[in-house]
Amino acid sequence: MNSRLSTKNLERNVKTCTKCDTEKSVSGFYLRDGKPRSHCKKCERIAASCWNKNNAKRHKQMTRAWKESNKDRHREQQRKATRKYIDNPDNWVKLEARRLLAWALKHGRVIKGKCHCGDVNVEAHHEDYDRPFDVQWLCKKHHTERSSEHE
Repeated sequence: MNSRLSTKNLERNVKTCTKCDTEKSVSGFYLRDGKPRSHCKKCERIAASCWNKNNAKRHKQMTRAWKESNKDRHREQQRKATRKYIDNPDNWVKLEARRLLAWALKHGRVIKGKCHCGDVNVEAHHEDYDRPFDVQWLCKKHHTERSSEHE
């Protein structure tokens, strides 16, 4: 029998990942046909992320097609994710800052600027959510880059 999934390991409810060679609980593996896969969840996510980056155009097409053919399921997933984000107290300061800025924009208290690249289609980037009107106006590309720097 395969030493990575021996009877002894199954009795202990553990398995060894064939990618990272780490022994983990069976719950740390995705299941296929009711049996744990050979790579752990962490290694599977890393592999999927690499594939998505290397096949960005194909991944975008596949994602768009899935969303189109699973509209109700996608809508429900979005609803759950939004509710989870809103219900998390760690996000309340962010939500309040965004709400205040939206109000100020609507009532002319704040005027949108340009991105440093000159693009006028901009989004607000908060360095400090405790100062909701102190924002940097960035285009989608630069906002994504800037936000990923801070994670």
